[in-house]
Amino acid sequence: MLTQVNMENLPSFRWGMEKGIERGIERGMEKGIQDERLRLAHQLLDLLDDETIADKTGLPLEEVMALRKASS
Repeated sequence: MLTQVNMENLPSFRWGMEKGIERGIERGMEKGIQDERLRLAHQLLDLLDDETIADKTGLPLEEVMALRKASS
């Protein structure tokens, strides 16, 4: 006789859900940090050269250069 199994009660299901939530939170935090770096770099474009902006924000120089070009 077959019985129904509530997937939510399985330890592996709960573990998978927890890991998925953790991964989503980490990705959200990483995106927030990246967005803040870009916002800061954009504000610094009129004040500093590309190399200094890249150094202070942690963004790759190429990304700062592309941001400057897009802002022109």
